[in-house]
Amino acid sequence: MKERAADIRDVSKRVLSHILGVELPNPSMIDESVVIVGNDLTPSDTAQLNKEFVQGFATNIGGRTSHSAIMSRSLEIPAIVGTKSITQEVKQGDMIIVDG
Repeated sequence: MKERAADIRDVSKRVLSHILGVELPNPSMIDESVVIVGNDLTPSDTAQLNKEFVQGFATNIGGRTSHSAIMSRSLEIPAIVGTKSITQEVKQGDMIIVDG
């Protein structure tokens, strides 16, 4: 249920940003080879990932049944979710390997 609540928050945030005219970051605009590290990836963010440049992602939260984990498998993008502390351990510019 926790993952479904995150999905509802994602949709709510997107609707509000559209109503208010606020632009959200667009992961489809990534134009260099990267591994995304963050607290979480929303289903809409995961759906926009450019497989050509996104080599993988790792998040602090999430589980095997989270939408981002399910979508990563279908998109064949390596992912590690639920690490609890990846954002404290990895800094921008670090070279990492995601084997998930």
